[in-house]
Amino acid sequence: MKITLKNIKHSEFASHETHCFEASIYIDGKRRATVSNCGQGGCNDEHWDDRTVMDAVYDYVKTLPPVDVEWGDGTMPQSFDTIIGELVNDWLVTKDIKRELRKGLVVFDSDCERGSFHVFNHQMFKTNPQGMFDSLKRLKRIEDDAICFNVLPIEVAVREWKKL
Repeated sequence: MKITLKNIKHSEFASHETHCFEASIYIDGKRRATVSNCGQGGCNDEHWDDRTVMDAVYDYVKTLPPVDVEWGDGTMPQSFDTIIGELVNDWLVTKDIKRELRKGLVVFDSDCERGSFHVFNHQMFKTNPQGMFDSLKRLKRIEDDAICFNVLPIEVAVREWKKL
């Protein structure tokens, strides 16, 4: 089962304990519900078009492995709220990455501190990012373990970005 969000509207200023947002929920490519959160903490508000679809989604979520957490015993059961939360997080990270990729060649290597990265601004990053990345490695401007976000598929870039 593929769960996706579309038509996401996010309010940074209203996000306090949780993300303040609203979105459409798509199940296997078909719009099935809407979801929102006021950003003050607590669970998401869902409005399903069909109760049987909701029940099928909840049953599916019960089959998923637990989520790793940094407190308690290290895991907690997967829930539809955690799935929606991760989808909103991924959407926000994707937005951040795309903004940074417009500025230049975005590279992370072992010289970078946690949460930081290099940005190389040169016209070449727009026309030949892989060539520029290879040149920077060859010139020893970056470490051999460097990751260039400009040449990664966006799904992989999001996964790597979240590790920073």
